[in-house]
Amino acid sequence: FELGGQDPHAEQVTLSTEKGEARAIAEVMTTPLPADIELRLGSGSGGRRLTGTVMGAHGRPVWGARILTHQGEEAYSDEDGHFLLASTSARRLRLWVTKAGFAPAKITPAMADGRTSFDIRIQLEAGHHVGGVVVDAQGSPVPWATIRWHSPSLSLVEKFEMELETHSGLDGRFSIDGLPSGVVSLQVQSSGHGMQEQAVTELDRDDLVLRMGPASWMAGRVIDAATGLPIPSFVVQVGPMAMDMTDAQQGGVFFPPSAITRSIASLDGAWSLGIDLVPGSFVPVTVKAGDHAPAEFEAVQTTIKPEADAFVVRMTSLGGR
Repeated sequence: FELGGQDPHAEQVTLSTEKGEARAIAEVMTTPLPADIELRLGSGSGGRRLTGTVMGAHGRPVWGARILTHQGEEAYSDEDGHFLLASTSARRLRLWVTKAGFAPAKITPAMADGRTSFDIRIQLEAGHHVGGVVVDAQGSPVPWATIRWHSPSLSLVEKFEMELETHSGLDGRFSIDGLPSGVVSLQVQSSGHGMQEQAVTELDRDDLVLRMGPASWMAGRVIDAATGLPIPSFVVQVGPMAMDMTDAQQGGVFFPPSAITRSIASLDGAWSLGIDLVPGSFVPVTVKAGDHAPAEFEAVQTTIKPEADAFVVRMTSLGGR
């Protein structure tokens, strides 16, 4: 087989193929890129067979629990709590188990070499809940805000896979269940407001108030470095934020905000852009304009009322190349 169109900046890619019940998965490092890659399909029943039972409180089976592997394979428990992953090819398997009303569980079952079938038992703990209301700086409810939660015990991949979010209603109220014990962080985001994050140490409550502040703004002016004349047409890209910058500036934001791209037409080279982040956040900015070299800035601070001349981008002409 031959594949093209891969991300040239990716350090690792995951390849998979299947035929019938047999499946093969390989994680390939791209630096250096191997000359040839072999995907070996499992024989017989198709790889390794994993069965198990999901139990809740007092030994009762849990129906409808989702079992997800780190390779994207998934299964659901039946009315007796049983599930089957028929053809997993992983030597070391990580499982995430979720079910409404229960705390999520992370399982790393022992899968010794030489064995083709395994049976495990998964115990889910009762989940906690937290509810409250999202309001703006004036105390008015914020409808349809997105509230995400995460725990220090969850890895970045787990935070993505578990879809840990809900939304406020018309009255700004929200409720999240299935939370684990301990401290959790709630992050709230809504268009036109600054993204906020709040640590919650007391669970099983419905009186939490998540207060959102104003959104950030950015502004600047784009000029030619040699002539000092304004560049009337250009593109401004804010983000995407690298994970280390996101963690440092937003107290542990657990998803990578996507890039915001705007095409600007301005005779004096001035531009402004609203961003749903807390004022004072630092974000990367890239400016591109026709026959000029792109100008990149790793960390530009947002504010409530920016001035264009406080951030002047001087672009170098490529001389028509």
